[in-house]
Amino acid sequence: MKLYHHTSATLLEAILDDALSKGHLTFPNGAIQDGVVWLTSDPMPHHHGLLDGRPLDAEGMMVAERVQGTRVTNSATHDKRQVRITIDSDSLGQRCVPFLLWAQTVDRSGSFGKAIGMSAIDGVNDMPDDAVIALLKAGVSREKTWYLVPEAILPTQFEALDAFVGGIHVPYDFEAHGRATLADHGLIYPGQDLLRALPVVGAPVHPFDRFAVFAAAPTASTLPHVRFRGHGADAIVALDTECTIVATPTEHPYGPVLSDWVRNHRPAMEQLWSKAAEVARRYGAH
Repeated sequence: MKLYHHTSATLLEAILDDALSKGHLTFPNGAIQDGVVWLTSDPMPHHHGLLDGRPLDAEGMMVAERVQGTRVTNSATHDKRQVRITIDSDSLGQRCVPFLLWAQTVDRSGSFGKAIGMSAIDGVNDMPDDAVIALLKAGVSREKTWYLVPEAILPTQFEALDAFVGGIHVPYDFEAHGRATLADHGLIYPGQDLLRALPVVGAPVHPFDRFAVFAAAPTASTLPHVRFRGHGADAIVALDTECTIVATPTEHPYGPVLSDWVRNHRPAMEQLWSKAAEVARRYGAH
């Protein structure tokens, strides 16, 4: 069976660099379990409760803070209908549990699972009661299509990446479907010429892996730096005089190569950082 995870172009970058793992499950008593991946047998992104890029309202901010356990500094969201990841259920084995089966273990009446499904219908909060009842009778809610995986799913298990464009899915392309969205969220990539000029380091670790450099400013006052991602060569290089490697998961075998490349393209990297810092200011991250 084909299963799908709908997400944003911005979040996809982190997923491809690590794993599909960020998700939460809310119990009837309000308790939250992290590290649960939600999948669906529905290839379309409608009526799954997905954020669509519109700013959170006051209630949405409160929910986000409860889920994250930290203060939310702005109302910006990702459009989680942009990208679809396809996964074959055979690769998940017995880890994959139907949502309604889980819901019955925490609420034998079955009302909890149905209520979650109804709450995920697009625009349900703005509908009159009779419209909600009509949708309930029509079976629009999608909870029967949902599956839960209580651990990370690696990119090596992905079968396809598609972008949702004009109501249909097409093969995902970074330049066509990702670059502009990432820039809006403060992940600034250089032009194609500079990306093509990157040194050849490492090798792809999965079919969708690609090596790239970008700037992302946690705050506008953070010391300038750029990040390399992909090919198992993740690193952060400071834009100081020496273009020093300042952070890697482990001792970096390509450190000197990456530092030299940044030093040779330092003006372009500084421009990336300037744009990233401006986005941070726009979102209030001083």
